[in-house]
Amino acid sequence: MTHRALRTTAVLAAVASFSAWADDRTIRLSNPPNEQGFQELATVLRTVGQIRTVSFDSAKALFTYEGDASQLALCAWLLRAMDKPIDWKPSDQERNNPAVRQLRPAPGADDVIRVWYLRSAGSPRDVQEMLTILRTVADVRMVFNYSPLRVLALRGTEATMDMADWLLAKMDLSSGEGASEVYAGKGAPGDLAQVFYLKPGSTGEELKSLLTELRRVGRVYKVFDRSTPPMMVVRGGPAELAKTREIIAAGKY
Repeated sequence: MTHRALRTTAVLAAVASFSAWADDRTIRLSNPPNEQGFQELATVLRTVGQIRTVSFDSAKALFTYEGDASQLALCAWLLRAMDKPIDWKPSDQERNNPAVRQLRPAPGADDVIRVWYLRSAGSPRDVQEMLTILRTVADVRMVFNYSPLRVLALRGTEATMDMADWLLAKMDLSSGEGASEVYAGKGAPGDLAQVFYLKPGSTGEELKSLLTELRRVGRVYKVFDRSTPPMMVVRGGPAELAKTREIIAAGKY
């Protein structure tokens, strides 16, 4: 099945199946989280789903919203992607094929919602570092996390989502053993990204020093670090990537 057919199937499934799970403008969760989890889900619906009027009753495991049928379908799709048992694990296809964890709210528009199920991020700091990298390096303006399932929800153009997917695959590792490849974006020519894996055991002070040097000396501005495993995520042209490699090699990071 093609990616387009899978995307169409996902949209139709969300619209067709929510009636068995939702009643009018309410949706009942099968795996209700704690109060913080409900707050996070509501934030995902407001920021990523752009559904402004959302409320919940955690005692009844209910979400209530105001909007039209298409917004209810979007709401249902997002919540179903995150309404899983705590010990649930995604299949390889759900991890590796963006089409099966993607929704286009308006068919034909360059507007895509995706979810990403984290493998390695074990602490709130890990997740916050990834969120910061997605916002500052990949320019993902609408992104939020749901802690109980360790899932991220993102929204943007298809090109932005593709870069975010690539970066997450490179960052979501338990050790810094990934291949340091260069990603060529689908936007302007020379719009590149690279994840530089640093020596194991790099301290927070070393990462801070490298980050400062890259910005002040290398004039690399779209750059941020992840502490565990230590890595530097950079976006720019060939000159910025070359300067980053030079500074990292000279400092033996």
